[in-house]
Amino acid sequence: MNDGLRRTTSRLFDAFWAAGISSPLEIVEQVSHLLYLRELDDVQGHWERETVRQESPQRQPVFAQDEQHLRWSHLIRLTPQRMYTSMTDEVFPWLRRRTFAGVGYSQLVKDARFTIPTPSLLARVVGLLEEALSAGDAIAGALYEHLLARVATAGPYGAFRTPPHLAALMAAMAEPGADDEVCDPTCGMGGLLAAAAQFVHRSRRETVQRSAAEVSGRIHGFDFDTTMLRLSSMRLALQGYEGADLRYRDNLAEGAGAERERYSVVLAHPPFAGSVDYEAVAPELLATVRTKKAEILHLAMILELLKPKGRAAVIVPAGLLFSSTSAHIELRRLLVDVHGLEAVVQLPGGTFKPYAGVSTAILFFTKDAGQADSVWFYDLTADGFSLDDRREPPGAGQARAGSRQRSGCRRSHAQQPPGSHAALAAAAQQRAPACPVRAELLRDQRGHRRGGLQPVTGAIPSDP
Repeated sequence: MNDGLRRTTSRLFDAFWAAGISSPLEIVEQVSHLLYLRELDDVQGHWERETVRQESPQRQPVFAQDEQHLRWSHLIRLTPQRMYTSMTDEVFPWLRRRTFAGVGYSQLVKDARFTIPTPSLLARVVGLLEEALSAGDAIAGALYEHLLARVATAGPYGAFRTPPHLAALMAAMAEPGADDEVCDPTCGMGGLLAAAAQFVHRSRRETVQRSAAEVSGRIHGFDFDTTMLRLSSMRLALQGYEGADLRYRDNLAEGAGAERERYSVVLAHPPFAGSVDYEAVAPELLATVRTKKAEILHLAMILELLKPKGRAAVIVPAGLLFSSTSAHIELRRLLVDVHGLEAVVQLPGGTFKPYAGVSTAILFFTKDAGQADSVWFYDLTADGFSLDDRREPPGAGQARAGSRQRSGCRRSHAQQPPGSHAALAAAAQQRAPACPVRAELLRDQRGHRRGGLQPVTGAIPSDP
């Protein structure tokens, strides 16, 4: 199946490139609009089947009687020229006008543009999608993941796509439950939100099982790029979480506002770069730490969003751990002395290739938890994928070279001097024998947190 999806992805990108569209973001956004139309047709089909069985439909019909010609199932039967005329003159304007309760994408498509330039390209793309997806609805989400993986460009101010296996690790460590409100304040393409939703939906037996609709009602994401919000919305919708709350928001300018202390779990991968004038930053964030550095201000924002005892897993540039400016020092003091920093997982330098080789780490902390008994430091030397621009899964590039790369890490366990942020630097300077990659929370028999992190045998999950 994966080989077929990869071929379809390559054929879609080749078709767009041949027509003069080379931006991966634009390509995936245009495919998203078509997938949205196809999903609406599926909802209409479900409504019609319920009506035939004389059941009470849970939703109103998507397409009125005089709108049947706007459906995907009608569009695919047209000639390329008629298909293109219908799409530009009727279908896409209709998509922009209509909103549906519980369908997040309908709220985000109002200002979208249809930029497929020719009838032949539209017919080619529609044909490839229909051919790939007619095998079953479950493939749509997998195909979209392959499309997103081809978006090999950094977002605004150094925002990168979070590799799915790291998103899954962060969700597993933060452990969002059925009653948690989960937020990613810089959601980008929605990888962390998708991982959190999947974790809750597939949670352990002792956790109350929730439907996908119930789970999506507790998933919240913000971004100041509407294209990214649309990609996030489609990604979540194709996995069954179409009701996720995704909104345009400039966090640093607006501050927390009504969102203050609303969320019990925050998973985030804020932009790694950028400098913001003091006048453009919300006063409440500057009150936490006075700086122009965007990566520090985003962490201050996360602290505002979290409820007391709320849990966070945040990817940060390694410079945030060791830089000696007063703002960096104050932030580290807050994390260690006030907000229960539990672990620092330093990632390999190639984790975010092909975007950049920037050195990064994941911070795990709990708001207002006070000092943890200790801070665990994990120095990952590999994450199970190649660290070159290809970022291949296990056995791909290594098999060609006749060797395999093994995941590993160096572990440090730093005791904290009272009232000091020096534990991070001390942990970074220590070295321990090689240890497995994955870390899991220690638990007592009731399943409660005991405040430490313990390395256990295993590897970071591979990208599906």
